[in-house]
Amino acid sequence: MRIKKTNLYTYDEASEDLKEKIIAKNRDINVSDHFWQEATYGDIERAGLKCLGFDLNMGSYCELKPCLDYDIIAKNIMEEHGENCETYKDARNFLLDIKTIQENNPFPASCADDEEDDIQDKIDDLTAEAEQEFLNCLQNDYLYILRTDYEYLTTEAAILKQCNDYYFNENGEIDY
Repeated sequence: MRIKKTNLYTYDEASEDLKEKIIAKNRDINVSDHFWQEATYGDIERAGLKCLGFDLNMGSYCELKPCLDYDIIAKNIMEEHGENCETYKDARNFLLDIKTIQENNPFPASCADDEEDDIQDKIDDLTAEAEQEFLNCLQNDYLYILRTDYEYLTTEAAILKQCNDYYFNENGEIDY
């Protein structure tokens, strides 16, 4: 039998060299699981959307799928988010766009059925374009939110905050 003695250090007790190792070895301590995304995913779901996936690297996308009508999604966002949030601004702009589409394409008092169909087709096309633009804006907004969260959680300050709860060996690895 052999007994091996290992020195363990808190971050504050570590030498400057060891502190550098601790930061390097634990760069993903706050993002190694999916927990860091839960708040944003909850926000997305409360709005009436589902996040099908995202990539913060080379692909750089956030794919959302609407689970409710777009006007309800916009109203949910406006109820939950502050006026300074990009998501709020996008929701407000979407609702204004829909109102403008409807106001600028009234049905005449008397028109033939085919004219009515043409007007409705135009309204439907403009509405679909506005909905797609709104979805694209929300995907960009949530990608930005996810990226900002990730970037903060991988900063030295955020890593150090988490590292205060652990002991480290001489290689900078967490030792339980």
